[in-house]
Amino acid sequence: MRNEPEQVHAVDHPSMPLTTTQHGIWMAQQLAPPVRYQLASAFEIAGDLDPELYEAAFRCAVTETEPFRSRFAVTAAGEPRQWAGPLPAWHIPVVDLQREPAPMAAALDWMRADIPRPLDLENGPAFRTAFLRLSEDRVCWYLLVHHLVVDGFGLALFARRLGDIYAALERGESPKPAHQVPLDTLLNAERVYRSTPDFEADRTFWMAQMAGWPGAVRPGMFRSAAPGRDVPGRTGIGLTGGAPVRCASRMPDDRVSALRARARALDVPWTVVATASAVLLDHARTGGGDEVVVGFPVAGRTAKTAGAVTGAASNVLPLRVPVDLRRPAAELIRTVGEATALALDHQRYRYEDLRRDLGFTGSANAPYQLTANIVPFSFGRSFAGRPMTLRQLNTGAVEDLSVMIRPERGRAGLMVEVHAEAGRYEPEEVAAEADRCVRLLDQLIDEPRRPVGELDLLAPEERRLLVPGIGTPAPPSPRTLPELFEHWVALTPNAPAVCHGDRQLTYAELNSRANRLARTLIRRGAGPERTVAVLLPRSVDVVTAILAVSKTGAAYLPLDTAWPPEHTERILADAQPVCVLSETDPTGAAAVTTASATSDADATDSDADLTDADATDSDADLTDADRTGSLTPDDAAYVIYTSGSTGRPKGVVVPHRGPVALLQAGAAEFGFGPDDTWAMFHSCAFDFSVWEMWGALAHGGRLVVVPREVSRSPGAFLDLLVRERVTVLNQTPSAFRSLEQADAEEPERGRELALRWVIFCGEALSPAVLRSWYTRHQDSGPVLVNMYGITETAVLSTRLDLDHGHGTARAVPIGKAIAGTRLYALDDRLRPVPPGVAGELYVAGSGVARGYLHRSALTAQRFVANPFGPAGSRLYRSGDLVRARQDGSLEYLGRVDNQVKIRGFRIEPAEVEAALLDAPGVAGGAVLASSGVPHGPARAGADGDQGADGAAQLVAYVVPTRETAADDPGQALARLRTWLRERLPAHLVPSLFVPLDRLPLTPNGKLDRAALPSPQARAHTPSRAPDKPLEAELAGLYADLLAVEQVGADDDFFDLGGDSLRATRLVAMVRRAGLGTRAELDVRDVFDHPTVAALAAHLGDTDHPGVTSVASGPRPVPPLPQAEDRGAEPVPLSFGQRRFWFLHKLAGPDSTYNVPLVLRWDGELDQEALRAALGDLTARHETLRTLIRQRDGRAVQHILPVTAARPALTVEPVAADQLPDAVSAAAGRPFRLESELPLRTVLFTTETSRRQTLLVLLHHIACDRASLPRLLDDLGTAYRARVTGDAPDWSPLHTQYADFTLWQRELLGTDGEPSALRAGQLAYWNKTLAGLPERIPLPTDRTERAPSGRPAHTAGDTVAFTVPADVHGRLLEMAADEQASLFLVVHAGLAALLTRLGAGTDIPIGTAVSDRADAELDGLVGFFVNTLALRTDTSGEPTFRELVGRVTQADLAAFAHQDVPFDLVVEAQGPRRAASGQAVFGRALFQVMLVLAPALPERLELPGVSATVELVGRGSAGFDLTFGLFERRDADGTCRGLDGVIEYRTELFDRPTVEALCTRFTRLLRTAAATPDIPVHDIDLSDPKER
Repeated sequence: MRNEPEQVHAVDHPSMPLTTTQHGIWMAQQLAPPVRYQLASAFEIAGDLDPELYEAAFRCAVTETEPFRSRFAVTAAGEPRQWAGPLPAWHIPVVDLQREPAPMAAALDWMRADIPRPLDLENGPAFRTAFLRLSEDRVCWYLLVHHLVVDGFGLALFARRLGDIYAALERGESPKPAHQVPLDTLLNAERVYRSTPDFEADRTFWMAQMAGWPGAVRPGMFRSAAPGRDVPGRTGIGLTGGAPVRCASRMPDDRVSALRARARALDVPWTVVATASAVLLDHARTGGGDEVVVGFPVAGRTAKTAGAVTGAASNVLPLRVPVDLRRPAAELIRTVGEATALALDHQRYRYEDLRRDLGFTGSANAPYQLTANIVPFSFGRSFAGRPMTLRQLNTGAVEDLSVMIRPERGRAGLMVEVHAEAGRYEPEEVAAEADRCVRLLDQLIDEPRRPVGELDLLAPEERRLLVPGIGTPAPPSPRTLPELFEHWVALTPNAPAVCHGDRQLTYAELNSRANRLARTLIRRGAGPERTVAVLLPRSVDVVTAILAVSKTGAAYLPLDTAWPPEHTERILADAQPVCVLSETDPTGAAAVTTASATSDADATDSDADLTDADATDSDADLTDADRTGSLTPDDAAYVIYTSGSTGRPKGVVVPHRGPVALLQAGAAEFGFGPDDTWAMFHSCAFDFSVWEMWGALAHGGRLVVVPREVSRSPGAFLDLLVRERVTVLNQTPSAFRSLEQADAEEPERGRELALRWVIFCGEALSPAVLRSWYTRHQDSGPVLVNMYGITETAVLSTRLDLDHGHGTARAVPIGKAIAGTRLYALDDRLRPVPPGVAGELYVAGSGVARGYLHRSALTAQRFVANPFGPAGSRLYRSGDLVRARQDGSLEYLGRVDNQVKIRGFRIEPAEVEAALLDAPGVAGGAVLASSGVPHGPARAGADGDQGADGAAQLVAYVVPTRETAADDPGQALARLRTWLRERLPAHLVPSLFVPLDRLPLTPNGKLDRAALPSPQARAHTPSRAPDKPLEAELAGLYADLLAVEQVGADDDFFDLGGDSLRATRLVAMVRRAGLGTRAELDVRDVFDHPTVAALAAHLGDTDHPGVTSVASGPRPVPPLPQAEDRGAEPVPLSFGQRRFWFLHKLAGPDSTYNVPLVLRWDGELDQEALRAALGDLTARHETLRTLIRQRDGRAVQHILPVTAARPALTVEPVAADQLPDAVSAAAGRPFRLESELPLRTVLFTTETSRRQTLLVLLHHIACDRASLPRLLDDLGTAYRARVTGDAPDWSPLHTQYADFTLWQRELLGTDGEPSALRAGQLAYWNKTLAGLPERIPLPTDRTERAPSGRPAHTAGDTVAFTVPADVHGRLLEMAADEQASLFLVVHAGLAALLTRLGAGTDIPIGTAVSDRADAELDGLVGFFVNTLALRTDTSGEPTFRELVGRVTQADLAAFAHQDVPFDLVVEAQGPRRAASGQAVFGRALFQVMLVLAPALPERLELPGVSATVELVGRGSAGFDLTFGLFERRDADGTCRGLDGVIEYRTELFDRPTVEALCTRFTRLLRTAAATPDIPVHDIDLSDPKER
């Protein structure tokens, strides 16, 4: 076709900014595959079209549609803008597919291949089209257009107009002129709306509508979806380069007629009924609840913009709908109608604004996770009079799931399409959700009176998969466990049966010994429905004993000899066995048995020894005639105790039919046989041992009992596996992790393994456990099998054979039910949940236990009637959360209750808690499970062993009694640990102990578990005492600096709470004390040698007693002078003061450096007491009564006497509605530094309220941010004293700010005589900053003006955001792992963000560091801040962890040279930057600033009144962007999150741009904290809405 430039008839607009929505799309498409934002459609025409005429019509449509001629580019300042103008040459390809076997399928393939090719937004056009001929009378035209140009509504308008133009040209007529809408129509409409009262009214509505909504967590399964897959029988497109997965179901014409009729009957539009089906779909997918929120897209156009197609004008509203499962469906439909009508009345308020208002900016949560896109409009059913069918090939980015219900093209039906986020769902899942939505819609049409909770969610095939039918059940096996063993005794009597070390028994020998012992036990009362306890160490004897008990018909109760006697006694008292089989009765258990246990006349106690077996007894197999009763499969086979929720262990009674079914039908597919050797690795008290022991003996195999000491030595266990030629190994993942590491250390040894099967059970299996193993053991390795099971369902219930792919999967499923077992994922009403939805696992089948011994109420609660099985059958309610996959396999998600599994043991923390509360010296306590990776600043080390690889650990929170609290906390915790070890099994003893003054309680008086501090917030137990003089000195410095009472030689600086700021101070303290032989020490040394002993060794301990200071040169840091030693000479300005004074003289008085602190009181202050307190404040801090005066041609500090420096308190009455303006005006009044104090206070009062507002306004020359908490503390102390008529009683300040100035001058020298330190550090900065970029491109909205030579502060604004507590904690964990600090990790995150946004790979960022190098300065108010220019190299493809390493190395070097003032560094760069006009007040060394500091106190409490504390905005900005992060922690160190704020220059940035930066920064930190090894360029920064 023709290839010529466009002829433009309309007048083009100059460039203009993007709308809010366009800007979000623009930013997101920089960070995602192009396909996400390229909308693609295919228009199939039943009839012939002329390709030449089609091109003419298309060009005409483009000419009159200004947005199609728009182009997009970034200005030099980084601002994206748009304009319309002549396009470069473009053409329309004609593709002839008539000879293809399936022309339309070939056309779809052609178009799908074209979709990922990016459009050229800068040069244009932002679209592509093609003409595809399918046959002589059938064609298809294709349109690909960027989302910046159109949305769905605009695309429909364009398609209709194109058809009209073609029809006119075909008739030989000129097309009628169209209504041309200018490019800036939507932009202007948005500006106008935001300036009207409607904007605030809409915001108020939505904030009220969404109040209390916690957000929707996206439940989709993260996975790699297979590209290019379609679902047979569905209209679906495959995945192409990140395009959403799309599947559709059709509702035929007659059902649409029924839908419309039902809508008329309910007096609602049909779209409301359709929306209700999407609401129900979301309700089903999120697991129920009493309300849901779905996204509800609207056109977002007013009457004036209805014809506009520019940009993406559509909006998404959160539709909040209550769902009452008991009420009829018709009521839900009406509720949806009411919610929809309300939402549409306020539809212009942007989703982007609302998400920020609701606090979801930067959060993993969103207001909704499913979008209900009901499209009432149509693209038309014809094109130029010919029938037309539309196929939407790519609808753009999808946030989780989007349900689109729209009229069918060319027919009267409805299409229900589900679009899913790529990589999160498989096509089969998406297809199932589309079918489910249609099924729900059908039920709403046909059964409006049916309760919502009774609507059927499952398709027939899903029900067959998830609700297994019973069919004709196989007859239960008539055998019992001993009969399975005796079968092999008869077949292979001389085969080895069991061995332990050098001792081995054949099947015949084992059987004879067991038979004789069984007869002895029968005489002691053992028999069916009786219990015999087995308390024997791992040996051949324990197998003999268990077998003997089983032969009697009694249930065996296995006990672990490693348990403390008290725990064993507790179980024996509950079980009441007839006797205890033991070696020497170490527990004294005979004393607790009942009279029934001594029924034999010859028995003197109920304890039995294996040597008690009478050698004269027959060794023949027992029959029912030998027993006290008949032995049947329904008799109890064993009782195994598990952890109890009340603190009391519970015994699970399992009949023979359960394990027999497992060993016969359940194990059939394994093919176990007499050639197999099994390892009995686990304690017989752990139910996995039932499978290990009986699995071997029921299949004629050999059982190797693993000695206890070998089971705890991975290397020795590996040797045993090789030596004994073990073929069947059963392991918990925790145990296998250790074995796998031993195998990795001795790969040659591992290759000698004879394993055929490795079976996992007992806890969730991590892919990481498999990855390394599969690397070494590939085709020749054993089959690895993941199984799930619980004691109450006879050990094992599921099976999944693993392969290499599971080692790289997101999660390892637990598989499908084994033979004889049925599994159900149910909601709280025992209804099956759809695939992909979390439900509680219920287990049915022959493996279900009888119940809990002597616990009928608990049995009734956990073993419930089976609604899916025959009468009388039961389900076991596992308490485990699972979700079904499309193939019916299950994925384990966690526990419903507080029960946890640790190293394979099921543990009820309440059981441990009960023991804890019985301990002496404990007044209160709580126990819960926590990740093995502690939250907090420490890298490692806890008061106990730390779980490997983040494994769960038990944490005990302890409130000591008054007497115990007076003891040494470390010794008290050690005593408590010992006490618990004597009474609990090892797996029940907490790993971590956290002492508390009191337990946090909810308002209802219950324990607030969520408020318990992180495990890292615990009392410190020091390591070994320092044994060298230098170690002792350093330990003292550690203790003083970190407020730790006692520090040991091996204690880590960062484990004790140190950070980079404190490390800097430690360096100064070491220098000042002159410790060690090194003349130089910097902050890097503290990071490299963080323990006391390591730092002492680095400093060069001479190891001579009494020698602690042998420095080879002069001390690098002079001593800090004191005020009383100061002479009468005027004190010069500090370097920080000097800069402020220079700016003040240059620009005149202004409010740029005002620090407005606002205290909002809930009552009336005592004004006289407040005046006196303010006077106390200025008397205490010289800097608050310091003026700047000229003396002999230089500026000096003029410190006023106390009597001449009483600050005035202005009381200003103001109307309540004028208060904000009054505070803002007062905060903006400038200071005259030469004539007025840098402190000003105004108390605002109102007639209508007792509440008062106090403005404490300071100039930055007199304070830094760290001064504000000190100032508030001192103000509070003085006020409390003055209201009682007293003067404040506080310790005097021996050092003042002027003394710091003199110290700083001595340290650095003068301009004429600089010190060696100053010269050396300047040389470092000159080298480090060489070649620094003059500017980095930032995503600005406007171009910066040329430097004016004036100070750079301009008008500014701020946007707040929050980094949640969980991310805060993980960032600290990562910092600890990398031997970094929180600042270093956050700095790496900001550098990564700027690089990803196009700033390049050489990223300069400024930061503020504290000059308070001595503890004497901590109590002062003053300006103790220096600025550093930190330079980060992000080039290459670093992972985030690697980038943190780069930042750490560079920043620590910078911190080691932080003494030289920033002004001197800038001045030193002047000559090198003069050629570019970069003088001191031209372009700064950096445009972006990063500050990390503790948050201000939230409140100030004074007698009778309380105030909130806040810093109000200054309305100016010193840099293009300043990222501030303010850390919030509880008193015990628990992370509460980071309060973030970005200050920005309004001449460069619009607010939406900065809001997007907040979101991306938070998202990057969240992703990096969770997956630190992700490449920086792979971090997804795009907002789901922008996609």
